[in-house]
Amino acid sequence: MIPRRFLDPRAALRALPLALGASTLLGVISRAIGVSDWRQAFGVPAIFTVVMWVGFELFGPCLAFHPDERLSPGAMAIREELKSVGLYTALLTVAVVLCLLTTGVNPVQDVPSAIITYLIGFCITSIVGSFHTTSSLARAAQERARAEVARLTLEAENARKTQELEEARAQIVKTEALIEQKLIRAPFSGQLGVRQIEVGQYLTPGAPIVTLTDLSTLYVNFTLPGRQRPEIKVGQQVAVRSDAFPGRAFDAKITTIEPQISADTRTMMVQATMQNPDDALLPGMFIDAQVVLPPQPDMLVLPATAVEYTLYGDSVFVIRDDGKDANGQPILKAVRTPVKTGARWDQNVAILDGLKPGERVVSAGQVKVQNGTQVKIGSPAPAPPANPTLN
Repeated sequence: MIPRRFLDPRAALRALPLALGASTLLGVISRAIGVSDWRQAFGVPAIFTVVMWVGFELFGPCLAFHPDERLSPGAMAIREELKSVGLYTALLTVAVVLCLLTTGVNPVQDVPSAIITYLIGFCITSIVGSFHTTSSLARAAQERARAEVARLTLEAENARKTQELEEARAQIVKTEALIEQKLIRAPFSGQLGVRQIEVGQYLTPGAPIVTLTDLSTLYVNFTLPGRQRPEIKVGQQVAVRSDAFPGRAFDAKITTIEPQISADTRTMMVQATMQNPDDALLPGMFIDAQVVLPPQPDMLVLPATAVEYTLYGDSVFVIRDDGKDANGQPILKAVRTPVKTGARWDQNVAILDGLKPGERVVSAGQVKVQNGTQVKIGSPAPAPPANPTLN
């Protein structure tokens, strides 16, 4: 910051010869217009010119424009005017006092001389003061213009530096983006498989690098006949078994049921979700899925080999009594009886209609039996329970 000055002696010394020259010229003019007293003709102009001119130059730094950010432009202009008027009044007072002391004019006794002295001093003061006031205002305007140029230059420099900063930040973001593109991150936690690329190999977009598998949760996909849709729902338990772990069942739960039936197989896709905490099962394994149905009412159950499946429907051979022979032994005949079958499991089949509890059926060798063929039970048939149930 440049320190402020309050006095300029060099400017005052430079202005002194000019002021004396101007006062001499004014003295000659005063003599020419009829002023007889040499003190009034040359002393008054000299005092007023030297005091006003040299004084304005000496105290010129005080009138210099000093911008203040706390003030508005209008307030700063009023401040500069007040400084000029104050200095003008002070110098004028000093010049008048010096004239009265040096010329010997008594304003009370010699009124015409005092009036002439005041008129000469007023004219000189007005001319010099007007000149310096205009000069001061010009300097103030110049200083304000310089300050405005400096401010605009500073704003332009600030804008340029800000732009350079933004460009540098953009370059940093671009570099970070390039680094991110060259860094491969796994989208989720899991186990990596065999690497499918070599070190230094050029990678194209979409090229496989390595398999990533999350074994903590697996999806079990299987199909069921479309007619069993009413029997399953989301949330049912599923028993999952695999040949890799004989005798072990894994628990799963149905999470999704395909809302469409396949037109080719007439089956529906079912998906169950299971937890795999020990990573026993792997994706792609063949499994046996059994949906755990809700408790069913008691029903008749036969070995699957006892039912004959034909184009005309399902049927079984029921052994019925047809009288007695000459020895009093019962005559047994095989009668074909149509039945309605239900679910199958573990080589068993449920009979929904066509049989009654306690009836005996042929469980094997139906190819040798015809409807109405007399049969004989080679081994004792199992006795029906005293209170048979439908389970």
